[in-house]
Amino acid sequence: MRIGPPGLRIGIVTGLQEEAAALRAVRPDLAILCHGVGPRRARRAAEALADDGATVLVSAGIAGGLDPVRRTGDVVLATRILAPDGAVYPTDAALTARWTAAAAAAGLAVHGGDVAGSDRVVPGVDTKMALYAISGAAIVDMESHAVGAVAAARGLPVLVLRAVSDGVRAAIPRAVIGAVARDGSRRPWVAVGGLARRPWQLRAVLTLGRHAAEARTALAAVLAALPGDPAP
Repeated sequence: MRIGPPGLRIGIVTGLQEEAAALRAVRPDLAILCHGVGPRRARRAAEALADDGATVLVSAGIAGGLDPVRRTGDVVLATRILAPDGAVYPTDAALTARWTAAAAAAGLAVHGGDVAGSDRVVPGVDTKMALYAISGAAIVDMESHAVGAVAAARGLPVLVLRAVSDGVRAAIPRAVIGAVARDGSRRPWVAVGGLARRPWQLRAVLTLGRHAAEARTALAAVLAALPGDPAP
């Protein structure tokens, strides 16, 4: 099954290096690029992929859950990207439907819903619940709105494939805030220092790490089941 026209080239943007590594392990045939966390670096990655000939841009990785029905490991193919400046970027409906069907054919569930873009980490339960009340979005991340903006500027279709890591009722422990470097790699010494100051957060940090790993595994399983670029 082909997800688009002949010659389609899929370019995938991630925010974390470990996301990129997990996805490359199952799909070495696709262009997967990580310039780091946040909208500015995601924009650079999306522009680089488009400059290199990508004809579809995809924002992929883990995400925070906003909709209370979404659980850790749920994979979302977003319907729309809601940018923090009020811009709305619809994802490509035909490609999203084809990817959903391909996942279902492999026995894997993907869910719909909007993704809310944020320019900064949304760590707290109250903040997540407030964002859900305002937006109605299923998930939140820091890269999709930048990828959507590049796709709109270049006239390219955009998709969002994200797996829920921390649900709406799960806060990100303060001990690990800042434990990701600008290039999207982990800075474990920051987490160690944070836990030295807040040792009571150890269980929450371990749970967060386990849930992130579950989300990456679910995401990679879905991506592995999807069709890629047509053969030249």
